[in-house]
Amino acid sequence: MEEDMFAPNPNKRNPLVLVGALATGGVLTMGLVAFRQGNMAMSQKMMRARVILQGATVALLVGTSGASAFNLDKLPTIFSSSTTTETK
Repeated sequence: MEEDMFAPNPNKRNPLVLVGALATGGVLTMGLVAFRQGNMAMSQKMMRARVILQGATVALLVGTSGASAFNLDKLPTIFSSSTTTETK
């Protein structure tokens, strides 16, 4: 089965994951600069912020990949066929 490399990708990507990754990288850089300058308090705050941002980015990544794997279009037909009972 060959795939067309230039076909449109049906999976939509969440731009917030990219924003979270860039924000994590920015905070990491700021923390390393503060550490290099000897500002330990600021470096510690930036590293804590990095951990929070990194966790949020991973949560977004996992949440959106799970949501894209789950086809919501089929959900109503699955539940309507299993919950309807015929009474005569």
